[in-house]
Amino acid sequence: MLSKFSQLRSFLVNLYLKTTDGELSLPKVTAELLEVCKGDAKIMAEKIIEAVSTNLTEIAGSKLSSFELQKRLGSCLQAIKGKEIKSLEVAADQYLISNLMGPEITSERTYDIVRDQCTSMFLVNYGYFREGVLYSEVVYLTSWLYPEMIPPSNIDEFTDLDLGDDKRIRIHEPSSLAFKARFEEAVSKAYRNERPQFEFVKVSTLRKHVCRNLRISDRLFDSGIVELHQENPDRFSLSYSFEKVTAKRLPILLGDTVKTTYNLIHIKE
Repeated sequence: MLSKFSQLRSFLVNLYLKTTDGELSLPKVTAELLEVCKGDAKIMAEKIIEAVSTNLTEIAGSKLSSFELQKRLGSCLQAIKGKEIKSLEVAADQYLISNLMGPEITSERTYDIVRDQCTSMFLVNYGYFREGVLYSEVVYLTSWLYPEMIPPSNIDEFTDLDLGDDKRIRIHEPSSLAFKARFEEAVSKAYRNERPQFEFVKVSTLRKHVCRNLRISDRLFDSGIVELHQENPDRFSLSYSFEKVTAKRLPILLGDTVKTTYNLIHIKE
């Protein structure tokens, strides 16, 4: 099936074959990074390559060159004042994507489209994370490629899709009692790590950490929270604050009206 869609197939196979654990981190150039590196293209390039190489296989990592990225970033620093950040970000994304996802995917726009398609099919998920001075997009497999990878023990139901070349991808969503215990533990841990002074945590923040930890979809996280809330509503306090809604900042829906949508959560430990 997916063998007919070369870009989707390439995205999934590269994500699996070029990383050590099915997870790829793409650092973004920000004003903070530019300031920390004092506008030095060499230091920025080294930090970016070091970060992205953490989860790459030795072969994939060897194809990245901090010197080549440095040259591209250096030329961007000549951009008009106030526009250099965007130029630097595009240059870094272009270099990393073309080397790690090429030849089928070579631009940020194509990468975003294919990533979103794979996410909507529950094949991958992604989130944005701060890692030191770097702000990175992290994309990871929520499904598994066969025959190379042994399936995790928490799979109850699955569907195999043919990728061609004797490769298959197994779409699955865990639903066993064993996973439920792991889910509760992951939610509690993420909540404790992120809990601020007033003890409310953004649902989107909790979601991204739990999903990355368990390699699950946003949908599965939301359904798990709804289930836990239904079983023990006194344990949860929910609220709403006005913030920009994006694909990764969606509120959670506990009913069928706008009044039952929430983007803040407090959990009694």
